[in-house]
Amino acid sequence: ARGHYSYLLGATNWTASELWAESLGWHLATVNTANEQNWIFDNFADFGGTNRNLWIGLTNNAGTSFGWIDGETNVPYANWLSGQPDNSCGSATYTAVLGGTNLQSGLWFLADNDGFTCASPSTTNMIYGVAEVDVELGRDALRGVGAHLGVGEGGHALAQLEAGDLQAE
Repeated sequence: ARGHYSYLLGATNWTASELWAESLGWHLATVNTANEQNWIFDNFADFGGTNRNLWIGLTNNAGTSFGWIDGETNVPYANWLSGQPDNSCGSATYTAVLGGTNLQSGLWFLADNDGFTCASPSTTNMIYGVAEVDVELGRDALRGVGAHLGVGEGGHALAQLEAGDLQAE
């Protein structure tokens, strides 16, 4: 979203990614348009030459309808993989985006907190969080964490944070 920094967080579970995003001053990314989806995918799914599945902030953790972790309940855009969203196992409540080397890259799927899906409960996915932070809060959050900042297409700011850069409390 415009007016936000987007950060690539280290690979971890969804709740830790959200805690890290909150420690930066906001939440995991909200995706309201195909352009926002494409920007996140283009900048982070293969960042540094590594395939990365990506956590975003869409969840049905409350057990009812989908909503964004920042409290936004309107979900005007979704990009689900065929057969998704699938929570037939009862624990897949968090949304991730398939990384660039996956057969159906860029599509969304549900997983449990640790990246397991209902269709493949024994295969975990290494999933990296994508955090959105208000520009002013993001500048403050960058101080002292050793992040690598750049400016992406359309003036979006982006940064990569390593897993050790932030500590979930």
